[in-house]
Formats: sequence, C-alpha cells, structure tokens
Amino acid sequence: MEIPEHFEFVRLDEFVIMNDHIHGIIQIDKPVNDNMYNIMNNVETRQCLVSTVGADDTVNAVNTKPYWFQNPWKWTLWTIIWSFKSVCTKNINRIPKKCNFSWQPNYHERIIRNEDEYLKIKQYIAENPLKQHYWNE
Repeated sequence: MEIPEHFEFVRLDEFVIMNDHIHGIIQIDKPVNDNMYNIMNNVETRQCLVSTVGADDTVNAVNTKPYWFQNPWKWTLWTIIWSFKSVCTKNINRIPKKCNFSWQPNYHERIIRNEDEYLKIKQYIAENPLKQHYWNE
C-alpha cells in the first residue's frame, strides 16, 4: 500500500485486504502546520473573510496565502481514503477482464484512544482472515 508515499505524515500499521473489504490502522502523525486550527475556524462570506479567531489569523502563517486558496482538508482521513479508493478504482478499470467491482459507499472509522484498544484492534485485524475462512466453510 503506497499511501505513506503520497501523504507524508501518514503511517500504515496493521492492515489486511479481504475479498470484499479492508481493515487497517492509519496513523496521522501531525497536521500539515501548527496553524491548522485557526485556518479551519475561519468563515467565508460573499462579502469578505470573517475570522472567528482573530484578525491576524485569516492568513496562513506558513504559506501566507488566504486559507481558501489552500486545502485545509488535505490531510484528513476522508481525503486519504478517497484518494486510495480513487487510485484503486482507476487501476482496476484498466484490467481488460475485470470483475464486477464497486466500493462500499462509506467506511467505518474509529479513533484509537489508548494502548489496550490499539492492541485489541490490531489483533482483530490480524485474526479477521481466519474468521472469514471459517464463515465461508
């Protein structure tokens, strides 16, 4: 899986590709910049940019472009999943004798909050193929 090659702050942990779904742990190590909170709290109107944080926060300190010319959602989980699905779909559609392929419309996400939860989810992912084999017999 090449996701970390396209998203520099993303790391893949345990994952498994099943016959009809994927399980995986995606770690997003840090946001693109420390000013992301201020960028995400700006509100655009038709007349002007109105900031909910302060007048000086309407410009990104890292890039000096107003936030609406940037992509503050570039590093969100949604963008990572959407990009992955898009690339996979394009590659599958290039196969001459492809199967009847389609993605499930949504995905289930869960924030892992502690080490115990992380270990349980990691174990679930590792054991899932065994359960799938058992259910298919």
